[in-house]
Order: sequence, then structure tokens, then C-alpha cells
Amino acid sequence: MSTYFVGIFAPLKGFDKLIPNPYEPVPLEDRHLTLVYLGSIKHLGDTKSFLPCSIPIPKFKLLFRGIEPYPSMAKPRYLAAKPDKASTKQLYDLRMRILGCLKGAAVDKYETFRPHVSIAYTRAKPSLDLIRCVRRAIKESESIEESLVVEKIL
Repeated sequence: MSTYFVGIFAPLKGFDKLIPNPYEPVPLEDRHLTLVYLGSIKHLGDTKSFLPCSIPIPKFKLLFRGIEPYPSMAKPRYLAAKPDKASTKQLYDLRMRILGCLKGAAVDKYETFRPHVSIAYTRAKPSLDLIRCVRRAIKESESIEESLVVEKIL
């Protein structure tokens, strides 16, 4: 069974130099920003009812500033690049257009929309050392920005 989402390909590289041990980088070809998480769909034919209608999107630019832990600082399994406030608004508006297009055919698993691009992951158990290392990476990331031009959704 496959997992489906509507998103944006986001091969951000600017934050990679901040990835601390014991994190591993997410491969560039797997980096994306999920707009709507559809989950598992049992039959491939069922996906037609879940895919958004053709939504024309003008080319637009997103700006990412800094990184943050996901799902939380207490459980920092992922490090993710976060969009700035204006980009978050653009993403939220696009997400709402997509959800409107889906016409209730699919429900996003997540109630709260927290746009981000995962750049690294770890299997290490949360510990004080891990949290310290994450805090250092966050602090160092405050001065880093990376832009992404979006031309289509996945």
C-alpha cells in the first residue's frame, strides 16, 4: 500500500552544513513540502478521486529561514527548514485551494498545518545531549536563508 500526498518538490541544500551528528541528511530527491497528506489508498484506481483537479498555480517564490525540530524539541526526530511568515501564508492559501478542489474526497490527517521541509532525521532516542545539539543547530541556522521557486505541485 502506498502513501499519497499533494506537495512541492523542495531540494533545499543551504541548511545541510548545520546537520549535526547523529542526524543523517534526507536525500535531496526526497525533500518535499507536504501541502495535504492523503495517507494510504488501497487501490490505485481510487487515487483519481483523491488527486486535486487541475489547479493553475502561477510561479511563486518561497523563502526559508532557519531550522526547527519536528515533531517537537522534546522529540526532535527531524530537523526541518521553516518557511518565513509570508511564505507560510502563500502555502496556507494554496493548501486551502487544494482542499477545496478535493471536495471532501480526502481528509488531511493533520489538523494543524505546519509547513516545513525535512532536511535530516535521526533514530537516536531523545536525550539532553541530543537536545543541546539541536539547540546549537537552530541558533546557527538563524542567519541562513534559502529561496525556492515553485512552478508546480506534486
